[in-house]
Amino acid sequence: AYDVPADWTVSDCSTMLGWEKYCPDGPFGTCPIEVMNGTAELEASLCPKDWRAVSGLDSQNDTDDIGREARTKSRLVSDIYTSESGRRPTVSFGEPRTLIVDGTPAVEIRATVTDIDRDECHGRSALHSVVATTVPGEQGAIVFVVSLDQGYPGAPDPGLINQLIGTLRHG
Repeated sequence: AYDVPADWTVSDCSTMLGWEKYCPDGPFGTCPIEVMNGTAELEASLCPKDWRAVSGLDSQNDTDDIGREARTKSRLVSDIYTSESGRRPTVSFGEPRTLIVDGTPAVEIRATVTDIDRDECHGRSALHSVVATTVPGEQGAIVFVVSLDQGYPGAPDPGLINQLIGTLRHG
């Protein structure tokens, strides 16, 4: 569980959000890149089917190696921000950061994404954070993701990522 700003929309338990890419063999011509539940989003006012910021929990994984899981999920960033036309962004990763989430060790990897193909629904840059941790008494790592569009007037404050991570708690 985590807290989000008042202007964000919290999805119901059955809603899944995420990113997909063109994939001729996939259902409806797309394949998922990453799918999250427990999501919340800051909707894009001009684009009601899109968001300016999103957060959520990736599915539980088989490994307890939080560093490896953070690296694995971080590798998805380039695909997440690749445009429908196939233009890939520039992605710069920060060093993995060790932190404590609700008393449990965690690893965060933050990416700065630039040169995103811009349209009226997306900024030219983004910040994308992946936090891997474990839940006491449960097998496997769980991953929390925060994505903030940047590079447009009124973009979410980058400090929001640390605020959201700071509210993470088990259960």
